[in-house]
Amino acid sequence: MATQAAEPGPPGLDDVVTGVWSFLSIMLARLLWTLLVGATRKVDAVFAAAAQARREQAVAAGIRADQRTVTNALHDTAASTLLMVGLGLADDPEKLRGWAKRDLEILEGLKSGTPSVPPADLCGELRRLAESDTIEVVFLGPERLEVEAKVRQALIGAAAEALANVRRHTRTDLALIKVTGSKSLVRVEIRDRGRGFEPAAVPVTRRGVRDSIQGRLREVGGDAQVESSPGKGTVVRLVWPSD
Repeated sequence: MATQAAEPGPPGLDDVVTGVWSFLSIMLARLLWTLLVGATRKVDAVFAAAAQARREQAVAAGIRADQRTVTNALHDTAASTLLMVGLGLADDPEKLRGWAKRDLEILEGLKSGTPSVPPADLCGELRRLAESDTIEVVFLGPERLEVEAKVRQALIGAAAEALANVRRHTRTDLALIKVTGSKSLVRVEIRDRGRGFEPAAVPVTRRGVRDSIQGRLREVGGDAQVESSPGKGTVVRLVWPSD
């Protein structure tokens, strides 16, 4: 007996639903993949932009730091020497030549990228600073105190600026430098009994205390405080590291 193959009938509702769902699933998967790829690209672009912004900020911060270094060096060297000459306080040619030589060495060091590093002994350098000043400076401290180079430079520069301020503004010819501490904790005080001033009233354009003293100590993790009032003198306290 011959067997007759059954002919397929029209698709049922289940077949239609299954086909439509399969098609929609494929389209939905493609849509989700497209959205995921687009979102990933946007996230990557955001991260790339953030990384670029951080690099640009780091470069800008480095440039500003270099500018501050040069500005502070000019303020503490050539500008200070010229001010002393203009005020008539540089009446000793030998000292004037010494100042000019020091200024030139520091500025040449900045130009070459290898600024000179003071001797390892902080107290010896501060003692020489006191002896070379145009006013009488009494030094109190240990015979030697070894401090790392960058910290020593900051302390010496800040002390030199504090003494320069004594010469310029206090109307006194006597100051005191006092050093205490060890390799891990250094305290330097510069005192005078001059006319004093009101720290809160100092114009923002005056860079001596803000940049040449406090700024120097901040850059090496230290702290500088200035205490003064009219008629009662001034105390500059330098501490490394900061409390």
